[in-house]
Amino acid sequence: MTGYHLWSQAYDRDDAEIFALQDDIANAVVSALRVKLAAGAQVTGSRGTSNIDAYDQFLIGRWFYGRGNQDGNSRALDAYRKAIALDPNYAAAYAGLAISEAFLADWRGDAAGLKRAEADAETAVRLGPQETDSYAARGYLRCTFSRNWSGAQADYAKALSLDPANIVVLRRYGQLLGRLGRVREALVVHEKATELDPLSNVTWDNRGLYLIWNQDFAAAHMALERALEIKPKSAFALYHLGLLQLFEGKAAEALATFGKITDFEPLRLLGISMAQHITKDAKQLQPLEELIARHAQDSAYQIAAAYAWRGEKDRAFEWLERAYSQRDGGLADIKIDPLVANLRDDPRYQSMLRKMNLPE
Repeated sequence: MTGYHLWSQAYDRDDAEIFALQDDIANAVVSALRVKLAAGAQVTGSRGTSNIDAYDQFLIGRWFYGRGNQDGNSRALDAYRKAIALDPNYAAAYAGLAISEAFLADWRGDAAGLKRAEADAETAVRLGPQETDSYAARGYLRCTFSRNWSGAQADYAKALSLDPANIVVLRRYGQLLGRLGRVREALVVHEKATELDPLSNVTWDNRGLYLIWNQDFAAAHMALERALEIKPKSAFALYHLGLLQLFEGKAAEALATFGKITDFEPLRLLGISMAQHITKDAKQLQPLEELIARHAQDSAYQIAAAYAWRGEKDRAFEWLERAYSQRDGGLADIKIDPLVANLRDDPRYQSMLRKMNLPE
């Protein structure tokens, strides 16, 4: 059972009502999972605390995190902190806190927040050495920000030994494989994840992205369309669909797709700037200038990608260096990101791979 029918029973309402209902939905999740626990069902994160109020806050944090945007992560952060205040030894809450802190720090260019996330992930492992969530959190931070690829591999291996069918771990392990250049292996992992959780838009979106990187555009369309059927306003699925349309030579369609992104401005501006560069729009510089003006501290990698797409290599490498110094999470994709493919014959690209500890 995927959980879709369990949570959807009272919430098939118009989009305009959704945000007003979010607290009610979170509380409904808590109530429903309490029923499952009373019936003896195991729910991820229930181990490690006997404090039901702490567990309530953990569930609320998990639900808000699942919204996949800054507001959701901010509210998840508050809930996880409340869970930890109620039970300071709650490993799963520390793991959730670490991930939300990391996402927010990356979005905001907050170096101190990223250090807190890393410390909280270590605390999660210390408190929960047999908890899947602990290793999944530390593995993600090692893979995305610390460039500790072998450490991330070890964490994901441990997490999968504890829970081989854990969807979150499978997605993140697939991401690690892709970043190391093992795209076909990554695809196998993402295919398994979609089989296990066919109603997850994130899982289908990830599969679509790796199909793009594998140049299987027809299959990528199917995966991304499925992701958008599940969550029509998903910023990442819309962005990846726009990329796919760009690679297919459909710049006008890509421009329209990028324009639909509302939850993540840097991706919208990056996408529009690339599409307009192809369509030769008279205002083609405006989105890139806006991206730089508004997001230089949190989207250096996206700015570098925009310049690489335009063929301005010196500017691209300038922003790649800034992304490196800012520990921008996007830089972890440099080895396989097709947006920077035209940089690969430049010695500065090989130098960056070495700095990132990535195989050349």
